Amino acid sequence: MFLVPLIIALLNIGIGLVFGTLFTDKQVGGIFAIFVNVTTWLSGTWFELDMVGGTFQSIAHFLPFVHTLNAAKAILQGAYVDMLQSLSIVIGYTILITIFAMIAFKRKMRA
Repeated sequence: MFLVPLIIALLNIGIGLVFGTLFTDKQVGGIFAIFVNVTTWLSGTWFELDMVGGTFQSIAHFLPFVHTLNAAKAILQGAYVDMLQSLSIVIGYTILITIFAMIAFKRKMRA
């Protein structure tokens, strides 16, 4: 049960590492604030994505944020089997983003 929030936290840590590596300390605050707003829109946190549908919904389902919300909802509802697909997608994104962050950080340190 604690695994889902841990994986979601690792995803967000990886995203934070990417932003921290690619932007200066003055830039990262504003850019990350915009990023947080965009991710809450694209995750369906404030409204159901079925309400908007179309391209917006397709983009949202391509990104990991809907799946983090779905996995968290499934845990809260006790629907552990339902969370497996969403959790798998989140794990995949977490691995990719963490690898990207490590590569970007190593390149920045060499420069």
